[in-house]
Amino acid sequence: LLQVNEEGRKHLLVEEIVGHRKTNAALMRENCWKPSKNGQQRMRRTTKGWMFLVQWKDGSSNWIPLKDLKDSNPIATAKYVVAHKIVEDPAFAWWAKEILKKRRRIL
Repeated sequence: LLQVNEEGRKHLLVEEIVGHRKTNAALMRENCWKPSKNGQQRMRRTTKGWMFLVQWKDGSSNWIPLKDLKDSNPIATAKYVVAHKIVEDPAFAWWAKEILKKRRRIL
């Protein structure tokens, strides 16, 4: 149920991602672009405004910011956003599909 690292810190293990919500802070497709130094439009790389409901192996659950879930469980998060058809949202479009392509190297 718990994972303990070399420093003695305990980490709960994810059972599954069971829900998501988007706040007003999330970028919309219309305002996700910014100009680069050479004048081209580039998508902003941010995970702001998204929360995920995570069920832990101990049976508890709580809301986790996307940035934390993406860092700790990138493959499970990417699979979830693809399955729930939100992968094209600006918060996921810049990383989720690429993670799934590289998953064999990550594992």
